[in-house]
Amino acid sequence: MCLRRQKIPRVLFLGRNWLWVAQQQILSAWRTRVAVGLWSVVALSVLAALFVTTASAEAKPETQLTVNVNLTSGAHGDLGYLIFASSSGFPGDRDKAMVHGFLPIPPGARHLRILADLPSGNYAVSVYEDLNGNHKLDHNFLGLPREPVGASNNPPARMGPPRFHNCSFHLGKHPKQITIVMVRGL
Repeated sequence: MCLRRQKIPRVLFLGRNWLWVAQQQILSAWRTRVAVGLWSVVALSVLAALFVTTASAEAKPETQLTVNVNLTSGAHGDLGYLIFASSSGFPGDRDKAMVHGFLPIPPGARHLRILADLPSGNYAVSVYEDLNGNHKLDHNFLGLPREPVGASNNPPARMGPPRFHNCSFHLGKHPKQITIVMVRGL
């Protein structure tokens, strides 16, 4: 009977020791996984930073485009402008424009200037005086603009909107200025 009592504590001691060793191995494996995960995150962050730095170093240099707009007499509201790099959406689809925005027209203003930094390429610009402040070009039932409009190269009036190829110009390495003369809507 005495022998039996001695064996039980020894088995329990071995069991506890084995459990402690197993716990240590699990913790060690967990620490290793966490360390590897952290190093992976750090390595990916460094690679992402290097990629962004390389991508911005290889970005095309930009050239300044200045658009001088001759407003109609009594112009008020906002001047809406859209700059397109392709015929897709020209002249009025804001979602397809490379650059778009609005400038407030000060009372009595006759001219406004739009500045944009763009990579070299072919562009076309369309502008309109938003007289009622709804930030869209209003048309009559025939589809003709009710508000003053203009486009780069000042194309002659025709039925329908101007075409990209009639309004496009090349922006190279040197700054470029263009002038747009606004035409009254119907």
